[in-house]
Amino acid sequence: MPRRSTYADHSRDPRDPRAEEEEEDYYEVFLSFCGGDTRTGLTDNLYRSLVEAGVYVYRDNNELHTGEVFGPELLNAIPRSGILIPILSENYGSREWCLRELTQMMECKRNNGRYMVVPVFYKVKPAHVRHQTGIFGERFRSGTRRFNEQVVEEWKQALGEVSSILGYESEGGQETEMIEKVVKQVCCELEEAHHLTYSMEAKVIARLQEDYHCELTRLVKENRGAEEREKLHRDFQDSQKRTPVPRSMRSDGKMVRNKIHITLHEYPQPRN
Repeated sequence: MPRRSTYADHSRDPRDPRAEEEEEDYYEVFLSFCGGDTRTGLTDNLYRSLVEAGVYVYRDNNELHTGEVFGPELLNAIPRSGILIPILSENYGSREWCLRELTQMMECKRNNGRYMVVPVFYKVKPAHVRHQTGIFGERFRSGTRRFNEQVVEEWKQALGEVSSILGYESEGGQETEMIEKVVKQVCCELEEAHHLTYSMEAKVIARLQEDYHCELTRLVKENRGAEEREKLHRDFQDSQKRTPVPRSMRSDGKMVRNKIHITLHEYPQPRN
C-alpha cells in the first residue's frame, strides 16, 4: 500500500482554552475509546499507525474525571470528522463520555449516510454489545444506574446500531494484523473520497465561472456601471476562495477548508 503524506501528532486537550482561539479543524478519523482499557495499548498503536499512514486523526489525550464539565469541543469534533472509529471494550459502556460520543456518532450516520462508522470490538463480542450481556452488559448496567431511563435507552439504541455494523474483532495475539486491516480500509476510503473531492471541486468551479459570465453578460447588456461589475468580480473571487483546496496543494497540510465533507455537505450539487 503506498504511503500517504505524514502528519504530526494531532491529539490535543479539547478543554484547553487556547483551542477556542484556533480555527476549526476538520479530521479524517475520530477515535472514541475507554482510556483505562485501551489508551496505552490498542488505541495508541492504532493512532500511531494511522498517523504514520498520513491520516489526520482526532484523539482525546485526557481522561474526563468525575465532576468535570463536558465541554462541547470533543463532541463537536465528531461531525467534523469523516470516518468514526469507536473502540468498544469491556468498560466502554460504563463511561458516560464514551456513550455520549457513540450516540453522537450514530446520530451523524443516521442523519447523513456519508459518515462512515468502523467499530472495533476489543475483548468483547458484538452480540454482548448489542444486547448488553456478559461482562460488557454487567459494567454497562453498573455505570448507567444513576441516569434516567430515556438517556439509557438512547445509549442502548446506539449500542445496538453500532454492533450491527460489520467491524473488526480483536482476538488474542492478532491485534497487529487487525490494526493493519483497519488502516488499509481507512486509507482506501480516503483515497476514493479524495478523488471524488477533486471531481466535485472541478464541477463547482465550472458552475461558479458559468454563473459569473452569465451575470457579467447581463450587466453589460443592461449598460450597468463599472461599480456593479467590479462588485460581481469581487464576489466571484470570494466564492473561488471558499472552494476547498485539495490538501496536496496546501503547504500546511491542515484539513480546514479542504475537508472532503465540506465539498459534499456545504456546496450545492453541481450541474451535470
